[in-house]
Amino acid sequence: KLSLFGQYQYYNNRDDKFDNWSQYREAYQVGLSMTWNIFDGMTSIARDHQSFQQSVQSDKSLVQSRLKAKQDLEFWKRKYNYYGTVFKARQSDVVKAEESVRLARQGKRVGTRTDTDLLDAESELFKARAGLVNAQMGALESLVNLELTTGNKFLSFN
Repeated sequence: KLSLFGQYQYYNNRDDKFDNWSQYREAYQVGLSMTWNIFDGMTSIARDHQSFQQSVQSDKSLVQSRLKAKQDLEFWKRKYNYYGTVFKARQSDVVKAEESVRLARQGKRVGTRTDTDLLDAESELFKARAGLVNAQMGALESLVNLELTTGNKFLSFN
């Protein structure tokens, strides 16, 4: 640390009278001051070590993030493919349940089926449609997470 300083004094040290102006003298002092720490309690070494450890920690965090991104990419790809397959299966379940409802209605009309059979068939249709919606939601969740992982936009909702 480098400092520049200056000082002016008007003083009387010849006698004890404060109103004897002829005995007063002037003094000027100008200088340059420099200070440095020879021993700082090892704080500079500690700061250096701390910054090095932070650098190592951020490098390891970057490596972990890259590994997690690769793992997430594979996970969400598999999950998206899985829900795509489940969606196709649920579509066929809905078609089968609709056919069961149609047959139950026809059977009720002819008198071979009861209201309970029709209600059971409609219940199965609703369950199949719920499974279809759940498969759509799972595929959509997987797609959104896949977009987040890759940074690419695959689907626009506008």
